[in-house]
Amino acid sequence: MNNGQGNASPIISLEIGHKVVVEIQSRPKWNDTRLNVRKGERYLLSATGRWYDASIAAGPDGYKSPNFYLRALEGLRRVPRADWFALMVTVGQNLSSPFVVTPFAGAPPTTFDVTQDGSLFGFANDLSWFYFNNSGCVLLTIERLT
Repeated sequence: MNNGQGNASPIISLEIGHKVVVEIQSRPKWNDTRLNVRKGERYLLSATGRWYDASIAAGPDGYKSPNFYLRALEGLRRVPRADWFALMVTVGQNLSSPFVVTPFAGAPPTTFDVTQDGSLFGFANDLSWFYFNNSGCVLLTIERLT
């Protein structure tokens, strides 16, 4: 399934027990998973892979600020409470209720309870004006539970 960049596949809805794997690129501010979700549904999310914030490698759990400069910028990240390059998902392009997919390295899959209808989007948590130096992607597995 394509993430909405380039030749996109049609928007889909998952049946209970079905899953899909989507690629989340680090450079776009919004990766459209092409998955339609509805309020009240529950999904199991997990991710694997490696992406890069300039030369800093990270998994989907992101990384802690390695120096004073990045610590000073933490409050300016798109989701200030989440680590740099943490894989985030939202319903629609709406930052009012972002969800951290992998809260720490080696975390088990996490459940995501949908609170509104819309398309599921993913992104690397970064400064909104600094996506130009990002590279790589992670794979997000989405399984519908209810």
